[in-house]
Amino acid sequence: MAEIDKTIKRTEVAARKSIAHEATIEKQKQIPISVISGALGHDSEKTTLIYLSTLDTSAIDNANSEILAALGEWYNNIFYT
Repeated sequence: MAEIDKTIKRTEVAARKSIAHEATIEKQKQIPISVISGALGHDSEKTTLIYLSTLDTSAIDNANSEILAALGEWYNNIFYT
């Protein structure tokens, strides 16, 4: 159960980072910050700007890869062993 809990936690983190990654892409496509801020559920565009400025997309890509690998391993252990 502990391993499943860790996987779920990683999935939640990866989901938030994935959404943030999409927000970064939206910013690059000139989507207004107000729209990105609303999509992220921020009350302030300032929060969104701080959030976007701190993102490192390579870290997000690595986290997503780790999550997918962990989920694949978990799935295989549940259904194929």
